[in-house]
Amino acid sequence: MIFKMGLFIIGVSLITGCATAKKNKLIIDKEGTDWKKLKLEGTVKAIREVSTVQYPEEEAKVRTSEYGFNRYGKQLFSDTDEYSHQSTYNSEGQILEMKQYFQDRLEKKIVHSYSSEGDKIAKSTYMSPTFETMEEWEAHQAKKSTLPHEGLYLQNKLEIHEDGHQTITVYKQTNEVDHIQKEIYEHSKLVEVDVKYPSSDAFGYKKTWKYDDHGNLLKFKKYVSPEERLEHLWEYEYDEKNRIIKETHLRYMPQSSTTFKKGHLKDYSKGYYLDEDLSYISTFEYDANGSLISKIGKKYNGELVRKITYELTYDSNQNLIQENVHDSKGSSAKNYIEYDKNGNEIFYRSVDTKGNLISKVIRKFDSVSNMTERVVYESDGSISLDESYVYDSKGNVKEHTVKKPLEETIEIKAYDYDDSGNWVKLEQKFLSSKTDEVLQHVINERKIIYYE
Repeated sequence: MIFKMGLFIIGVSLITGCATAKKNKLIIDKEGTDWKKLKLEGTVKAIREVSTVQYPEEEAKVRTSEYGFNRYGKQLFSDTDEYSHQSTYNSEGQILEMKQYFQDRLEKKIVHSYSSEGDKIAKSTYMSPTFETMEEWEAHQAKKSTLPHEGLYLQNKLEIHEDGHQTITVYKQTNEVDHIQKEIYEHSKLVEVDVKYPSSDAFGYKKTWKYDDHGNLLKFKKYVSPEERLEHLWEYEYDEKNRIIKETHLRYMPQSSTTFKKGHLKDYSKGYYLDEDLSYISTFEYDANGSLISKIGKKYNGELVRKITYELTYDSNQNLIQENVHDSKGSSAKNYIEYDKNGNEIFYRSVDTKGNLISKVIRKFDSVSNMTERVVYESDGSISLDESYVYDSKGNVKEHTVKKPLEETIEIKAYDYDDSGNWVKLEQKFLSSKTDEVLQHVINERKIIYYE
């Protein structure tokens, strides 16, 4: 492990040192932070997690993990028994470098570059090379300290140009260029990708996207080969509420023709044609509530492939209570739905055209619409899933039990939380419902330190 137990407090001190000494409270948009990604509440500085796993008649296995964050909510490091990573940031909270280790060996490094105005202009990714023989690996290890980037090779480089377009160059271990990908953006949307392979024109391709003023995709094209032969075309139409009403997919196939005169080549031409058997047109219709009521798929020549219609019934609150599904493929069904006074779906039943059960789901909710129970039934009436939830006074899940009778298993999760709403203890038990034997017992405990 890179960050040993004795260094944990030092690591926390370094995190504090990376932040400004100002007492002013930072205003942070948590949406783009690692706190958000990891579902952490509050301004978490560091986490030390101990996981204990116990199997029947086996010695318990204990693993320790450590994580650190800066004041902007970006992860500075993570350290587990085998994997770890370190990240550094500039004074604006932008990431400069990330290093990833496996068993203390540097496996990956990503370096970010910015303009004087703070805009990202480049990102380079370096990877550990692979070797076919142990002798090659040992030779590389012997000279690694003298190599640039600690023996890693440049795998790819992203360059962001002033006009917002991007170029990605991907390299082989030999430092030769594998391929170059150029990307063009308009109004922050990707509108063109062009990929070229220096070693062979046969592998290149090009993709283009076209959008309307509402951001809806209107057209997508894919071209292949150096001649940029059109291979796929998708077109979309929308109604005034930006709902898709028509989708056209055209498939083009290559063709060539050759003519001879007196035994000699007279003419040779290459092109492509529309394959009507592999090209489809789908249309969609909606009701006044915006729900889909019809989907029709046809081949380009008009041959019906599939038609699905939905007869929908609503209650006075515009909740869907019945759905009759008619499928030209034969799998038609009737679905019935019920709700509680808060609008939560508490009952769902699906039957076939003969009234035979397909599936059934029953749910229960508390007074603040937290789901407390869910039971799923199979077509023969047997229960495939029975789960329940218990909540604390703050709405956090305190206990979650999942019973799977068909698999004869029970999973129980119990949580303890701190004042910020982050769990500090998670205990999991996996049991056999047939014998009540505990098949696996896992306890995760976390010590969480916050910024003041």
